[in-house]
Amino acid sequence: MAAITRRICVCMAFVLLVSSSASAQSKLTKVTVFQAIQTLLYTTYYVAIDKGFFAKHGLEINTVTAGNASNAIAALISGSATFCITDPMTIGIARHKGAPLKVVSAAVTGVPVWIVVRGDSPIKTIKDLEGKTVTSGVKPTTDTYLLEDLMAKNHIKINENLIALGGEPAALFAGKTDAAVVYSPQVDEVTSQGGRIIYSFTNSVKDGWAFSGVGAREETIAKNPEVIQAFDDALADAMSFMREHPEDAENVGVKEFPNLPAPLVRAAVKRMIAEHVYPTSPVLTSAMFNNAVKLQISVGTIKPGDITYGDLLDNKFADAAARRMSSK
Repeated sequence: MAAITRRICVCMAFVLLVSSSASAQSKLTKVTVFQAIQTLLYTTYYVAIDKGFFAKHGLEINTVTAGNASNAIAALISGSATFCITDPMTIGIARHKGAPLKVVSAAVTGVPVWIVVRGDSPIKTIKDLEGKTVTSGVKPTTDTYLLEDLMAKNHIKINENLIALGGEPAALFAGKTDAAVVYSPQVDEVTSQGGRIIYSFTNSVKDGWAFSGVGAREETIAKNPEVIQAFDDALADAMSFMREHPEDAENVGVKEFPNLPAPLVRAAVKRMIAEHVYPTSPVLTSAMFNNAVKLQISVGTIKPGDITYGDLLDNKFADAAARRMSSK
């Protein structure tokens, strides 16, 4: 009789355990995130997924790669996306045109852009680019805007060669250009083949940059603030984790990009951690915002006052997540 009783108790405990697990799973709130592109720049987001930080805060994530910023924002406006990850300035332009969107968190706060040359090039500094051919991406793209702004400020005249993003290393080593402006991981593709960095935009920018952020609809902010807070809290956990476990962040990058050479991915993630491309806080500061806005104004995509920090940013969720980070 005692044995039967024990069996019944074990069975009941198992049923309760399964029921509890199923209940916990059912409590996860499903959200859809449209990322502009699949990129190592968004490693913080991938870490939050891979290490279970979103699940820890009650979110089940469905990621969709939009292909570009416009598609990501269109999905957010239509309600197909709960969040989008893209350039905050693009979100701001959409808001200026009437879209009820806000930026609620940082995603990338450095400038992941470098000017590179071949290892045997006589070019040592940006002054040596005078009269040379420099390859960068077809506009609109931040790398080309940064190049043009830098050349204008330093009164350097170059011959611009604009091509599809990602093809710059091939053009450089084929001798079709004297220098190239590259993102990550192309910068490490170049250096792994003996190329050199002659200018790092992220190291030259003071106080960071609003390079990528998380957008949300005002309706979600008003009706489901707990979802926004959970998302920002998960990203904050990932930011702390990456600082404490950089090799694990590299592993996540390798997992997310299996078609790229693992050493290249590891080098790219390591560089962007070291050069503070990845955010250490979910808060996009006014200094980061102003640096990005100044560039957009200088290249003519917006006018002064079109996008303002107070209007575009809703920082209460990021502020709360940052306070929780600092209290640990």
